[in-house]
Amino acid sequence: MRELLAALAIMAACHGGAQNITGYEYWVDQGGDDRTLVATPVVPTLSLLADLDVADIAPGQHTIHYRLRDSNARWSSVISKPFTRLVGGPNELVGGEYWFDTLDGARTTFSLTPGQVVSTTLDPDASGLAQGSHTAHYRLVDNHGRWSSVLSKPFNLNPGEPFQLVLLRYWSEQATLDPSDLTEVPITPAVQYLDIIDDVLFCNWSAEGTTDVYFQLKDNHGQWSSVITESYTVDVVAAPPAEPLPTAGPSNPPFNSTQTYATTLAPDAGAYIWILPSGWTGNSSGPSITVEVGDLNPGWNLGVVAVNGCGTSDTTWLDITTGMGTAPVNTDVQLFPNPTTGRVQLETKGQGTVQLRVINSTGNLVRELHYANNARHTIDLSDMAVGVYTIHLVQRGSSHVVKLVIEH
Repeated sequence: MRELLAALAIMAACHGGAQNITGYEYWVDQGGDDRTLVATPVVPTLSLLADLDVADIAPGQHTIHYRLRDSNARWSSVISKPFTRLVGGPNELVGGEYWFDTLDGARTTFSLTPGQVVSTTLDPDASGLAQGSHTAHYRLVDNHGRWSSVLSKPFNLNPGEPFQLVLLRYWSEQATLDPSDLTEVPITPAVQYLDIIDDVLFCNWSAEGTTDVYFQLKDNHGQWSSVITESYTVDVVAAPPAEPLPTAGPSNPPFNSTQTYATTLAPDAGAYIWILPSGWTGNSSGPSITVEVGDLNPGWNLGVVAVNGCGTSDTTWLDITTGMGTAPVNTDVQLFPNPTTGRVQLETKGQGTVQLRVINSTGNLVRELHYANNARHTIDLSDMAVGVYTIHLVQRGSSHVVKLVIEH
């Protein structure tokens, strides 16, 4: 109480006026009948520092009242000040509680090693919170059950699984929200680190020469990076590759044999996608492929598609029963809606199983499905990144190629 009374006495002295002060009296809470009178030296200004006996006052919140008396026995107005009566003995922090946002009805308690000064690191369980910005609130309690003020701190909750980059996009028109030369390239497979190399493809850009190019990356949680600006000299404005030249290879291979098929390497193709007949196996991203022929030969075609960062070509087909020709377009297969947010309808009318292949803009085969004929099927592509995909539909040797736009 010493610091409290010193401050109060200085305030009271300011109200003493020109009369001399001869004493003061004080009482606690509503105990006006139990006042303590203290005589002081007769002085015009009093600076008081005194101890009060509060042994009989219960611990907790209280109010002290006091007033000054002058040499004419007149009293000043009553001045009141709240104070806290602490429990005797050491005061130590022993624990606390925390909660998030406005969820103060779901508080979590924690214990501390008792001490008058405590340094600790809290690791609150935020597993039930949604991703995004939140506020953590906490307060501490001492060994006498008294709580501190509430302390609050904002934080951002990020997903627990690793961040991976799944999409790169770039453009040159700074002042527009929807640049006409926006190019999006899915990053397959997803990576945590990506080097943006200098020989990116400037697909369907309207101008060449030195220009500022703006890059942005998207992660697997739908978050976009800041925009990165680089100056580039665009020598050639690129476009999707041309349709591959005719495929060379056996036209009627024996069942269960190993065969090689090839097309001429095109300068504008970065890779190739091979579409094999039912029952055949093989894998290649180059202009040739070695396959294992199955034990069925229903007259299907073998197809090849050229790809680069700007898109895919039309498909070149080889009739493996004749070695010549291009498969007719199948108008009995329809895919809608387009663009889509991820779910599309496949409607088939012709005879025979439908083979569906989904190819991303870099030429990678990302999905292969088979469906029965004469039916409508729902295809869920909502887990795929935003972008333009090439859908190859093959039914008994005839083909249908669709550019499908996925927008989330």
